[in-house]
Amino acid sequence: MNESAACNIGPVVRTINVPTFPLVFLHPKNQKRFRFERKGRHRIEGVSGVEVRFEETGRPTLVKRERDADLPVEGSFWIVPARGTVLRTRIRFELPVTRSTATVTTEYRPEPRLAMWLPSEMRERYAGSGATARYANFRRFGVSVEEKANLPEPDEP
Repeated sequence: MNESAACNIGPVVRTINVPTFPLVFLHPKNQKRFRFERKGRHRIEGVSGVEVRFEETGRPTLVKRERDADLPVEGSFWIVPARGTVLRTRIRFELPVTRSTATVTTEYRPEPRLAMWLPSEMRERYAGSGATARYANFRRFGVSVEEKANLPEPDEP
């Protein structure tokens, strides 16, 4: 996250603007840190999903602000219940220093070539300013390794 933050534009210092970051909150080891509440059904890009609101209740929080102070997060996931597919995430932080709110919303879409859903757009709003990032042209990378061993010939008797 710190490497990504080095490329940020604008006056707000941040490390939470990674499109897949909210998915960390859904990991089983982190779920106990949050209170979840099921809300209504919504259609996003023609796909029906359920809104699941969340609020971080565990301390220390997963996100920190200056001087290692806690920065609790709240927001929503829009999920297809039958598959667990995440359609959209929205995370929100209260920024005490500027007395404002930071919101990061990420949209996901299916990527047929990779047979998975991936981020397609991330919108950030901080203290009256904002940015939008769009993602496309996903590719699968692979590595293959070949080993050859040159063994010595066995000694003849």
